[in-house]
Order: sequence, then structure tokens, then C-alpha cells
Amino acid sequence: MPASDWPAYRHDARRSAVSRDSLKFPLSLAWHQESGRPPRPAFADPLRHPTGIDFAYIRDHSEPVLLDFDHAFHPVAAGGLVYFGSSTDDAVRCLSLATGRQQWLFVTGGPVRFAPQVVGDRLYVASDDGFVYCLATASGKLIWQFRAAPSARQLVGNGRMISRWPLRTGVLVLEDTVYLTAGMWPAEGIFVYALDAATGTVKWVNDTSGTINKPTANRGAYAIAGVAPTGYLLADKGALVVPTGRSIPASFALKDGRLLGSTAPSYQNRRGGPAMCIDSHGSVIFGYPRERLTGTAYSIHYAYRLPMLQQFGTMRADRVLADEKTYVVVNDLIRCYIANSRYTKVKVKWQADCPSRSVRCMSMSANSLLMGIDNRVTARDRETGDILWQQDDLDGHVQSLAVADNQLLVATDTGGIFCFTTKGGEGKKEIADEPPAPRAAVKALSVGLGKALEDARVNRGLALVIGHSDTKLAGRLAANTQLQVLLLLNDTETVMSARRELLEPSNPEQGKVSVQRFLSDKPLPFADYAFNVITATSEVALKHAVELRRVLRPAGGLLFIDDASAQVEKAFNSNGAAGQEIRRAGNALIVRRGKLAGALDWDSETRTDERVKWPLELLWFGGPGSKRTGSGSRPPVAAGGRNLVIGKNHLIALDAYNGTELWARTLPYLYRNIGRLRNAPGPINPWLTRSISADDENVYLNFGHVVYTLDAATGEQQSVHGEFPAVKNFLLKEQPRFSLDYYQKPDIRSVSAVATKAPQPAGSIQLIESNGGKVLKLTVQLDAGVAITDKIYWEFFFDVRPPNQRVNLYEKGIFHLLAWPATGRVDVGLGSGHPRVATAVKDGGRLMELTISI
Repeated sequence: MPASDWPAYRHDARRSAVSRDSLKFPLSLAWHQESGRPPRPAFADPLRHPTGIDFAYIRDHSEPVLLDFDHAFHPVAAGGLVYFGSSTDDAVRCLSLATGRQQWLFVTGGPVRFAPQVVGDRLYVASDDGFVYCLATASGKLIWQFRAAPSARQLVGNGRMISRWPLRTGVLVLEDTVYLTAGMWPAEGIFVYALDAATGTVKWVNDTSGTINKPTANRGAYAIAGVAPTGYLLADKGALVVPTGRSIPASFALKDGRLLGSTAPSYQNRRGGPAMCIDSHGSVIFGYPRERLTGTAYSIHYAYRLPMLQQFGTMRADRVLADEKTYVVVNDLIRCYIANSRYTKVKVKWQADCPSRSVRCMSMSANSLLMGIDNRVTARDRETGDILWQQDDLDGHVQSLAVADNQLLVATDTGGIFCFTTKGGEGKKEIADEPPAPRAAVKALSVGLGKALEDARVNRGLALVIGHSDTKLAGRLAANTQLQVLLLLNDTETVMSARRELLEPSNPEQGKVSVQRFLSDKPLPFADYAFNVITATSEVALKHAVELRRVLRPAGGLLFIDDASAQVEKAFNSNGAAGQEIRRAGNALIVRRGKLAGALDWDSETRTDERVKWPLELLWFGGPGSKRTGSGSRPPVAAGGRNLVIGKNHLIALDAYNGTELWARTLPYLYRNIGRLRNAPGPINPWLTRSISADDENVYLNFGHVVYTLDAATGEQQSVHGEFPAVKNFLLKEQPRFSLDYYQKPDIRSVSAVATKAPQPAGSIQLIESNGGKVLKLTVQLDAGVAITDKIYWEFFFDVRPPNQRVNLYEKGIFHLLAWPATGRVDVGLGSGHPRVATAVKDGGRLMELTISI
């Protein structure tokens, strides 16, 4: 049988993830495309955050990441070529399947978060810039493009300037028709399209599904809501399935775009999740890892019958792959089912041990079940479950698997793409790209602009460069700051040339500068207050003074006009807003915007905000995400154009006008501020923050006995006031031993803990120092009457800083470990740096030794 292609994400319109190719094992590495620019997911995985540990007694039931469509550069392959898009540098790349060498690239105006699709000699691509592109597969030449967004208006989404109506479902091409959606937020408008694949002309559009009266998942309840498209489109049985993140997908008629089925989200709605696939019976299967949300031991996936989306069946599973047989991972097992169409009668053909929570993707060839398990890819026999081949120690977590031309493509969340094959002999490797050219030296900013940025203390956020004819200033601005830079140029050809130039291997700032066309006769398309920095020529500043002021961030936004004329100075002086600062620096004019009159701050003289009025529209959306903030956290503290977000273990400062994360400080159990943790572990209880306040310059953390002052711009500790509680001292050379008289007992919902006195000492901890204080040995002993289960763990906080530094907040030298005696595993907890830890377990976990190299 001739080898087949993998032309779309998960192979086809049903997203079956099944290829008819047979792979011959063992496989060897043919090439590895290593990306120096890893993906920038729209919504980062909260479970991978370095301090994202679910503590048993403060479990906040944070939902798992449901929007993981762009955690890797998902490859598709056809005709001996591999294609993928990038969320980092906005490019679509084409590689040779045989060698991995780049054949061409095409750069769009925004992040490309979804895999393209190949149909014949054409490649279809969706971008966050609001456009769908049709490219020639052989050359990358643009054949046609269509703006699915109803206008050119833009906002800040996930730290980037994107269309107000991004294409967040990718593209799906079926029977000469391109299906796509534009928009994420029902209140902003939702557009579902069918385009002619040859010309890009509209066959039909549904623009009425953004606001409708729909039933909720609760019987008899209705809500005014709308479809919120997010996730890969699917199609079968005359229906286009549009995923909606955590909610139940929606169904539209392929023929004319009529809305066939949709369920409004509700607080009690736990039946949603990313749409996985459409099975052979015409049911769309979706769900998500439920145990991370509710604490139960398994997940539930649902089957809804197309085209009208009637619930058809359920199955216990963390991940599902449905072909003639159904393959699921659940309860740390991989199972092969033979099931009826409703999944009510199930016969297990085979099962094997498998860490289900670590399985990130599954695909199939004709003879094997392929599984991405953390940083490993494993092939099992479809009929027996036997392991046929395994490759460990890849460069990241495996997020995508594709089979084409009897070869296996593997994509990881670091941006790497691996190609494994039986061709070429065991162990043969080929380099994906030519060695990069030497990186160009980073040139400094002009003295005037550099000094202005330093004085304004602006280093993060968004910058706009307008009126310049090349990429030089934009590149320098990106290289010397942490700003995301948007460059406006005059004509289409110059824009395309600049985009390619900025992706040259020698350019050190790929992905930090994006380029758009500047239409000088139209208003700027950007949301109000979006840019922290704007650099403009005198001519542009004079002509667009009102627009530049509109898009400049209040409370410190910086406008730098080089070679500014007297007319420009007069224009900004005569129309200046309250609090605006204007000064000359040589030939340059520097305008620093003041606060918005009537805007409410924490220390404002007004009691209510006087500016918020209907109608409202979205300015920005993005992080930091539920895992860091917890559920039901306190409202942010607003001051000086910053929102101080009170997270579970963090204080996070966001730019109030564009959502940029300015800084974050680790503050253990800050989540306690909302009353969900009534009793923290004894030693840490006095160190729980009681209140937070702020002004333009400082943030104040009140611990009751002491108050810390932080720099509001950077989060750095400035001073501390008050008296610290007395601490009992002990000498490590005496090898102290501590009795465990108390333990933390979680309540029935595991949202708080109670310090409970044991009937008799439950165990002890002994500390032994060696090697001149460079090694600390911890021996923890549990009493014989204590049951050892996988739910039992030790929680340790260490502070190994010099005594005179122990008045500082969490920093390097403080770390947190969780040790599990049943398995001997040690998890890294809070802290910016952790030492090496060796463990030894004896007596079934009753004795555990930790050797810590400090």
C-alpha cells in the first residue's frame, strides 16, 4: 500500500488521529528541528507552573488547561513536505520531510496558533491577525487572503496586538470549502464562515450566534449567551463542530451555517472540554481531566450525537482515541475497548499500566498505538498492547504525533519537531538547518530615547514605532528592553520584506517585533491605552496627535518624538490632558501621559470610578491563569495604572491597560487572604499576609507584626517596619530531634486545614549537618500506628540564608519541598531556586532520609 499523508491536525476533518501507514520498528532519528523560540501559548498550562502544586489542605480545584491547542508547533505533512505555524514569530514554515531543511517561510500579521491544512497544491492558514491565507505548497506564495474579522480593529490578546476577532479555531477544508470562525467573545461578535477554497469568496456566513437565548446544562434553565469559538474545528454528518473551551461544543450545518445545537455555559456545567474527535458512529467526543478539577479519581468524556448534539453516551477516560476499537487512558491504565455506539456495553480487550495523567496525546498508525507521555513517545501493538518501541528524553513534553510517508513526526512544547524513520539505517541523524549566522551585535538606543525610558522606568509592555521606513529602531527597542514592539510601515511589499528580515537567523530578536501596514488616511486600529511606549517622527506625530494620545497608556505612558518641530510641541501643549508632562531633550520632544481624570485608585480621593460607562468593550485579555490566582480570589488592588493580583502563593502586578505581567513575588499562602485557609502549618502562620495596599510608587504588605514596602514598578523589597516574633534557636551540631505532636488534617472539601493534636507523637524529625554546612541530612520517622498511603506527604520549608538576610521576603536561599514516603518522590515547591536532593526510604516509607546539598 502506498504511503499516505497527514494533511491536517489529527489527520482529517473528524480529527481521528488515525493513519493507514504501517510503521516498521524500531525507528531511528532522521532529523530534529530545534527551535530557539519555543511556543508562546495563548493560555499557559497552569499545571506546569514551577509553583503550581496542589496542596491537599488548600486545594482550590483550579481547572486544568483546556485551551492547549498551541502548546506545540503541530506539524502536518503531504507530498514529502512538512508544514507548521508559530505562535512566537507569526510565521508558517515548510520543511523537507526527508531532511528537515527549511524550504520556505511566510509571515502573517499575528500569531499562528493552529496547524495549517494541506489540500492538493494549496496550504490554508489561520492567524490571530483576523485573516485566513491560501498559499502555494511548493513555494509559499500567497494565492489569496480573506479578512474574516469584520473590521481592522485590534486589541491586546495574550500579550500581543491581535485582531479583535482572532481566528481561534484554525481552518478546516472539506469538499472544496474552507470553514473557519472569527471572534472569541460573544459580546464582541462571532462569525462562522464557509469560503470557496479556490478563490476565498464567501459561500455563507453566520453572524448571529454571538447573543442567543439558549438552554443551559441544567434542565429547564436558559441563559442569554453565545458561542465562544476556541479549539480545532471538526466536521461529519453534515455538521460543523465548533469547540468552545470548557463548555459543550456547538454544531452548525455545513450546508448553510444554521446553528443546529448549542448549550449555554453555567456554573454547574461540568460537561464541556476540548472536542477530541468524531467517532465512527457520528458522535463528537470531548472532556477533560476531571480529577484535577474535582478531586475524583477519574475523568469523564462525553459522546454527543451529530448533527443536533444529543447526549449519546459517557466513558471514564483522561484521553480517548476512537477507531474500530476505543483506546482510553484512565486510572493509570491504557485500555483497549470493544464498545457499542453509546459506550454502555464495554469489553476490555487488553490493558496495561500507564501513567494516565502524563499522557498528553495519542495517535495511531495501521499497526501501532502511539502515545506522547511527558518527554517520551511510546508505540504499542494495537491488538495486544505490547510495547513495540520507545524513545525517551526528548527535549520537552510531547504534544503532537503525526504519521506520514511511513515516518513519525513528534512535536514538543519546547518547539522541537522530531522525525523518526526506518529509512537510512539505525542512528542516522541529519541537521535540520544550516548553522545560524553569527548574531548581529545589539546596538544601543539613542541617548535621548534610552534616557527617557530609564527615567520613566518603562521596560515591559507594548511599544509602537510609527513613521520610520525600516526596522532599525524597532529592532533596537526590542533588543534593549523587554517590550513587545509593533512596527508600522507604509506599503504591503515593505511590510512583507521587513517581516522576512526580522526572521533572519542573525537577528537576535525574532518574535519580539511584528510588522503591520500603516494606513495614514485612517484612524489607528488599536484599542485605547494599549502602548506603554510610542516613538514617532515629527510629521506623523503632528498629523495623528489625537490618535497617538488615544492609544498611549495613561499613568506614565511615554511618547518620544525625534526631531520634533515647534508645531508638534504646540499641538501637544495646546491639547494636553491633565497631568501630562512635556519636555525637550535636545531635538526630541518627550510626552509622558498622566492619570485619567476620575479613574479610581486604591488611594484615590474619589470613592467610585467616574469613567466606567456603558457601552463597554474589551481592551485586553490574558493571564495569569487560575492555577496562580486560585478560585474566588480577592479583587485586585489598583494603583498607578497597575493591578495587583492576589494569587494563591503570589502577588502579581499587571499593567492595568494592556495586561502585561510587570513582576511577581512569591508569598506563600497569600491565598489565605480570602479566608480559605484558616490554619496554615504552624511555623508559617505568623507570616501570612493580612492586607495589601498601594499607591503610585509603593506596595505595602501588612503581616500584622511587620509591614513590607515594595517598589510598585519592579516588586523589589524597599524596607521593612515592625518587630519580628521571637524564634527558638537550636544548633545543628547538636543533631536536634523534633517530635511530631501535631499534624494538618484537611476538612471534608480539602479547602482548609485544622491543626490536630496526635494522641501520641506520630513521629519525629532529626537534622544532621555535615561537610562544613554544605550538606543537610533530614531523617523523618513515622510511628508504627500511622498508615502509609500515597496521600501522606511531608512538607518542608527551608531558609538557609545568612541570619542578617532573613528579614527579606521569599528569595533565593528559601525553598520548599514535598516528600512522599510511600514512593520516595520529592516534589519541588515554592522558591526561586532548589538544591539537589537525594532520598532513601526504609520500612515501607516509615523512615525517609533526605540528603540536601545546599
